[in-house]
Amino acid sequence: KVYYRAGETVQQGEPILEIVQTDTIRVEGRIALLDAQLVAPGDRVLLTIAAIDADEEPSQPIEGVLGFVDVSAIQSLQEVRVWADIPNTSNWRAGIPCEMQIVISDASSTGE
Repeated sequence: KVYYRAGETVQQGEPILEIVQTDTIRVEGRIALLDAQLVAPGDRVLLTIAAIDADEEPSQPIEGVLGFVDVSAIQSLQEVRVWADIPNTSNWRAGIPCEMQIVISDASSTGE
C-alpha cells in the first residue's frame, strides 16, 4: 500500500508505504470461553476455505499452527479471540470465509 506519491509532503515518522508478505496468512476467529482452557499456542489447526462459487467444493484442509489465544474474554459473547498462521499456497486474500478447526493436543488438555 502506498500512502504518498513522488512530490507529496510527508512529516518525519509518517509511513510512506506498507509492504506485506503473503506466503503466510493469519486467520482470526473466536472460540467459546470454556474451550479456551483446552487450547494453547502451538496447537495444530486445520483450515477449510469455503466454496466461493455455488458449484465449487470447499478446499482441502490446510494445516497451520495456532499462534495466539487471548488471555481476556469478550464478556458479552463469552468468547476468546484466537488466531493461526497458515501457509498461503493458493494465494488467498483477506475476507474469504473459512472454517478453522483446532486440534487439541494431549499436552494442552492435561495442562502439561
